Order: sequence, then structure tokens, then C-alpha cells
Amino acid sequence: GDFAAVSRSAGRVRIPHAYRCSQMVFDSSLRLGRRPMRFPRKRGEIDRSVLIVNDHVRLTGIPGETHDYVVNGRTPLEWFIDRYKITEDTKSGILNDANAWFEKPEDLISAIRRIVHLSVKTVRIVKQLPPSL
Repeated sequence: GDFAAVSRSAGRVRIPHAYRCSQMVFDSSLRLGRRPMRFPRKRGEIDRSVLIVNDHVRLTGIPGETHDYVVNGRTPLEWFIDRYKITEDTKSGILNDANAWFEKPEDLISAIRRIVHLSVKTVRIVKQLPPSL
């Protein structure tokens, strides 16, 4: 049945190590800054293969398949970028600092890697499903 087809498809998917955002370049801090994470622009176009975490950290090598998996109009990585930032409520002055959500600063990078991995794997599983599903 359907479950067997999905299970067989999932078992055949392999993601090379290079597709795990392993190419990291950073100078000092893995903490989020006041400016939200973002994709850089090249000649007016967004480069989704690179994620700027802060002024010191850029994650490169993000596969295009990461952006093929969409949930409610956004990719999981876009949802993550939208939620994991530093914001201050204008009325109360309460600071919501996403840096406090991680036990260790490098956990932020691990979370991004997991999101990229899950997105790519999901796209590959769906591509292998029989057309009848």
C-alpha cells in the first residue's frame, strides 16, 4: 500500500555530506545580532545558497533543494529565519533574544543544519514516490 511505497522511497534517499552546510566561515561569534539572518543579494537577486547569520558567520553550500520544500508558503528555513531573531516589544520594552533559546551558541548552527537536511531529504523522498500517491 501507500505506507510501503513511502517507506521504500525514504530508505533510498542519501544526502552527501557536502549538502549539510558543512562549509562554514566564521571569525568570532555564533550569536545572533540585532540584524536578522538573511540571504545575500547578488546583482539584485537573492542567493539562497548562502545564509548570513551575523556579521561574522556565513553558511555556504545550502543546496537548492532546501528551497523546494514549502510549508504554508515558506520553506522551513525561511520560517526558522523569521522566528529566530532578536526583537523588542515597542510598548513594553521586553527583549525576546533567540540567543537564549540555545544552550550553546553552536546549537544555532546545528539547528540550521537539521532544517536543511530535513528539507532536502523530504524533497528527495517525495520525488521518489509513485505518481499514484
